[in-house]
Amino acid sequence: MLNSFSNSWFIYWWNFYEVTSIIKDSEAYKESMVAIQNNKTVTEKLGSPIETDGIVSGTVTSTNDVRTCDVQIPIKGPEGKGTLFVVGEKRGTWKYSEMSVYIENTKEKINLLKK
Repeated sequence: MLNSFSNSWFIYWWNFYEVTSIIKDSEAYKESMVAIQNNKTVTEKLGSPIETDGIVSGTVTSTNDVRTCDVQIPIKGPEGKGTLFVVGEKRGTWKYSEMSVYIENTKEKINLLKK
């Protein structure tokens, strides 16, 4: 019984690791992390450097040369914590319908797509 539990736990952990790695290796993840590092409002609220803080969740899919993402990334800096939300589609280049940060301390949402 213990051996079966150990095997199940390993399979769960390995699948979690693979999914997290796929999300973190995606262009959408990398582009959004650059966007928060370069956003003055986010760095004022969270401090610098900003890094991930926990389990990345969501989906990144690829079908017939179309990629989609809908991910939530917990982030933190020296001054606070937040969540980065990224929703987009890639047909050649990424087009995002949402890229925003929710700041826990102030309960505000910062739109990273707003110029």
